[in-house]
Amino acid sequence: MASLGLLDPYLESDALAACFAGPALVERMLAFEAALARAEGELGIIPAAAAAVIVASTREDPFDLAAIARDTRETSSPAIALVAQLTAAVAARDATAAAYVRWGSTSQDVMDSAIMLCCRAACSEVRSRGRRLDEVLAEDPDVVAHLGPAALARAMDPLAQRGVNEPVIEQALARLAASNSSAPPARTSVASDEGDKHA
Repeated sequence: MASLGLLDPYLESDALAACFAGPALVERMLAFEAALARAEGELGIIPAAAAAVIVASTREDPFDLAAIARDTRETSSPAIALVAQLTAAVAARDATAAAYVRWGSTSQDVMDSAIMLCCRAACSEVRSRGRRLDEVLAEDPDVVAHLGPAALARAMDPLAQRGVNEPVIEQALARLAASNSSAPPARTSVASDEGDKHA
């Protein structure tokens, strides 16, 4: 069944979406496997020769993303499907080394680490966009001169935001202005406690 992509709009751009796409996730899972094997080899937890084979396999052997996606339906984790392919690839190089793939680790370790690496890439993209915005504003100081006082003047205006099945009124503009004001306005949210729970 094709993905409906209902969460795709939250990723906002192709560059951010690419940070969490299948190829990126597989790349980060392989990075975890390589780092794990390298560290364990250096510490003598697994044979250094086996670690070298595992690292080489993560970098050089092809991996079938379509098969990983298909097998994830049965394994419930892309990491399990990936490790199966990695183990087979390592075994083709060195049958003994294959026994040390993902030594002492779990599929959850692989997934958590890979997702955090994807998030790090996404954060880098967001910071890059922030720098570009700073450059645009630096080129036109009149924009900052106009928007700064305007934002502070409207800082206490209530701003409607989304909750789950109900509107939530929040003084979001006050928090925005506070970051640029030496004397930030007090937060006087009119959102109900129940509304906050659903935000």
